[in-house]
Amino acid sequence: MRTTVRLYTIHSLLSRVYFFLPILVLWFQSLQFSQFEITLLISVFYLAATLSEVPTGIFSDHFGHKWAMTLSSLCQAVGAFVLAFSQTFWIAILGELLMGLGQAFYTGSKEAYLFNILEKGEAGERYQRDYAQSKLFEFVGMAIGSLIGGSIYVYSPRLPFLLSSAVFLVAAAFALILREEPVEAKRSQIGWSSLASGFQVIRNGGGTLKALVLHFCILFTLILIFTVAISQPYLKGVGIPLGAFGLLYLFFHLSAMGGSLWAKRISTTSPGLFFIMALGILLVFAGLALFHHPLSFLLAGCVYLIWGVFIPTTSDATNRLIASGERATVLSARDFLQNLFFVLLAPLVGWVTDLWGLGMSLGLLSLSAGAAVLIGLQISGRRLQEVNN
Repeated sequence: MRTTVRLYTIHSLLSRVYFFLPILVLWFQSLQFSQFEITLLISVFYLAATLSEVPTGIFSDHFGHKWAMTLSSLCQAVGAFVLAFSQTFWIAILGELLMGLGQAFYTGSKEAYLFNILEKGEAGERYQRDYAQSKLFEFVGMAIGSLIGGSIYVYSPRLPFLLSSAVFLVAAAFALILREEPVEAKRSQIGWSSLASGFQVIRNGGGTLKALVLHFCILFTLILIFTVAISQPYLKGVGIPLGAFGLLYLFFHLSAMGGSLWAKRISTTSPGLFFIMALGILLVFAGLALFHHPLSFLLAGCVYLIWGVFIPTTSDATNRLIASGERATVLSARDFLQNLFFVLLAPLVGWVTDLWGLGMSLGLLSLSAGAAVLIGLQISGRRLQEVNN
């Protein structure tokens, strides 16, 4: 089991070596795309992931989580290759569609695979620690990709995408050698009826599960909008030179790694945990909107620090409220909702940026985080009450 977890961790690292991560928006800007068009492209990624979440979750539950993870890496490999030659808006859309499909195969399946492996090995209590470790290595992969990708972009804009494509092929090979017990044949509803079934499980799971899902959808959407669409033009706008982007994103991902290490030691029943994470994001976005200075990258690093804490703790709290046979499908339904949030909010943020600038869009993100603050306060109270009972 421990060997399998190690291989799983290596796959986590390889699947997130995005050499193009620190320059994606800059690449699209060099193709003369507006910020609204860029956020539309990124929304296409999440729309593809949204529409694919439930079918890929069903595929994962029926045929095996490792096969879904393999297809995820293959889709990412092809998608990154297409993005390398995205000279037109429509070619870029195709690349984002493939990347979104790969994301859908990955989310839910990755969490369910690890939880099921540990649960069958009677080591379910290790999930938060091992999942936090896998997230740590994901951020290691992102840090490596950022450090190298930001540097080589100056010499060859396409090279970051091509190198990522090659690494994703290696990740697919690692997913194939993961050990997984044969999945028993199942019969279940497919399509929108399955999506409704997944939401029904969430709805019937009690107030804590519903609040956790909503908190995840809001806060993760806001974090993603900042990290994938706002951070690069913000850093460029405050005067950070392009050659320093690799080092800055290395710092960001080191911050996320620190958050993941911290998450290994935090109990999801800690008083105010979910409230504090949401409040932290609200204050950071407000600070970035008010202070326009090169040293603001230190404040931006706090977003990544909270991100590193947020994913493992929220995942552990959510997985413990879902039965193993429904885990991947329900998590896919949760991710479907989160992606829908992104598709609706990201273009609005891009439109606000084009009209009134990054300061106004960051203010909008800060205001939106207020809803997560209120829900986080409710979750923290519920979790403590459950433990006391």
